[in-house]
Amino acid sequence: MAGLPELKDVAGVCAVADERVARGDAAFAADLGVALARAYGRAEPLWQYRSLFGHLLRLLATTAGPENLTEALRLVSSPEAADRRRAYGRLAAWQSLAALAGVADGAGSAEAEARVAECAWFGFDARTDWFERVAWDIGLAALAPDRRRLAVHAATDTD
Repeated sequence: MAGLPELKDVAGVCAVADERVARGDAAFAADLGVALARAYGRAEPLWQYRSLFGHLLRLLATTAGPENLTEALRLVSSPEAADRRRAYGRLAAWQSLAALAGVADGAGSAEAEARVAECAWFGFDARTDWFERVAWDIGLAALAPDRRRLAVHAATDTD
């Protein structure tokens, strides 16, 4: 994160995060999100913070990569981001991932985490007036390891 202070705009920081995640460095994006939450998350956050935090979370949740979902969950579960992502939101995120991965109700967290890691994850866009990948718009699909089950989740916030 040493080079980030020279960047003057949100788009520049997003481009750096995109490039690092594309190279397989998902931890960078999660660490950046935690650092942002630590620095700006306690008071009413600036729009730039909200925009970048949302971008980082979407990037991790919708980009294929072995550690990306784990890092997305680490980001939303971090104590620094707790004010923005309350406990019920973190629980819902875990439950959603488990459901997409086909985990049976009542399964333990270790079983859910293992099943989530076994799935192939894909992000997608939709050509609609409401899905603009702004804030919390998300398209996520999970393909089961046997390639016989596909679960899809699409959601948007209310701007």
